[in-house]
Amino acid sequence: MRERILSQVWFWRHETPDRDVLEQVIFPALCERADVRRILLVGCDWYTRHYPRAFGDRELWTIDADPVKARYGAGRHIVDTVAKLDVHFPPATFDAVIFNGMLGCGVDDPGEAEVAVAQCFDCLRPSGLFVLGWDDEEGMRPVSPDAIAALRRFEPVTLPPFTAPSYPTFGSLRHVFEFYTRPADDGR
Repeated sequence: MRERILSQVWFWRHETPDRDVLEQVIFPALCERADVRRILLVGCDWYTRHYPRAFGDRELWTIDADPVKARYGAGRHIVDTVAKLDVHFPPATFDAVIFNGMLGCGVDDPGEAEVAVAQCFDCLRPSGLFVLGWDDEEGMRPVSPDAIAALRRFEPVTLPPFTAPSYPTFGSLRHVFEFYTRPADDGR
């Protein structure tokens, strides 16, 4: 009941350091880029309800396996797992993919992580951006990004205003954002 009441208050946000960085720095940085028009956000919940407004005229898609969470997604929402992106989108569909908080919250084992990241790579256009957010707290990540071989297909990139391809948010869960690009010439 409490979640239902809070989710109906449009200005109520999940205020944590990682959400602040995502919403107040990363989203605007993506929207400032003319080459980022089609965006995929993986995973939805009550705290993502206002995200479509953050992207203005951009084409935002969301995907989540839980049909109940569809109400928190974009107008263009897919009910399915990220492991099945290829069923819904042809290769090179998106300019940016935001994969935040999924490791340990929906993508829970190494095999799932491999497939999920590979699917994100395939649906991202060459030179597209991949934003990976994950908790660097023991017990909160069933698989470390370093152990995901599919992630090595990407190249680390710095997303301004950040000064490096990785940014720790210094919150209690030690959430880290990492920025990648799909190489322009990836052998395909």
